[in-house]
Amino acid sequence: MTEDEEILVAEENGRLLGFAAIYLADDFLHSLFVEPEAQGHRIGQALLKAAQGTFRGTGSLKCLERNEQAVSFYHRNGWQIAGRGDSPDGDYLLMRYEPQRGH
Repeated sequence: MTEDEEILVAEENGRLLGFAAIYLADDFLHSLFVEPEAQGHRIGQALLKAAQGTFRGTGSLKCLERNEQAVSFYHRNGWQIAGRGDSPDGDYLLMRYEPQRGH
C-alpha cells in the first residue's frame, strides 16, 4: 500500500510508535498511525507536522467520517473539509491543508 510513498516514523529506543505515509507526487497523506498506547503524547502531531513539511502545495487526505477523533485532530491542526465521498470502508471526508508561506 505504500509503494512510491515517503514513510516517516516515530520511534523510541528502537520501538516503533507510529508512522506517516505520504504520496509526494500529489501531496497526499495516505496514512497516519500512532500505536494506541503511545497516543496522547503529541506523536501524531509531530508526524503530521513533519508530513505537512513535505508538501509543495495544498495537502490532502481522506478520513473516514465516523472516525470523529481523527477528524477533530485534523481540524485542530489546520485541515479543512473540502468534500465527501463513499468507499467500501464507509463514508469519508476529503480534507485539505494549505501550508503557510513565508514562515
